[in-house]
Amino acid sequence: MSEGFVDIDSLEVSDKDVITIRGGLIGMPELQRFVLMDFNEESPLHWLQSLDDSRIGFVVSDPSLFSDSYTVTLDKRVQEVLEIEKDDELVVMVVVTVKGEALEITGNLLGPIVVNATKRIGCQVVLEDTEYGTKVPMRKMVDGPEEAKKTMVEITV
Repeated sequence: MSEGFVDIDSLEVSDKDVITIRGGLIGMPELQRFVLMDFNEESPLHWLQSLDDSRIGFVVSDPSLFSDSYTVTLDKRVQEVLEIEKDDELVVMVVVTVKGEALEITGNLLGPIVVNATKRIGCQVVLEDTEYGTKVPMRKMVDGPEEAKKTMVEITV
């Protein structure tokens, strides 16, 4: 989490760009409206800015920067929260911590944020029965989309 980086009053955010994180993020249930921004076109890292509190924002990324094979299983409750239908596009993001002038970059693979990109609804889930941790070192910067592995999302019924 970082403070003071974005003046959300000066942002032009369309309703279609707002991601509603139902229930908020873990420890911050009051923060439910976010916008995802790019640092630049080449960066695999993004900025998830709270629209409810301008002081709160997070660096996020695709989990493939931290694991070659990352699987998120969504139970029935999460599927209902995300209002998942057959053709909806799901996006998985992990919160990234950057320390010491980017010398140490870790990702929280235990608590990913899953977004129904079609409906702009998301939630943070805590994975159970997994070896994933909250401070997994970044394995490499991905040079292009062809090198990125696809994150698997399993739907359980």
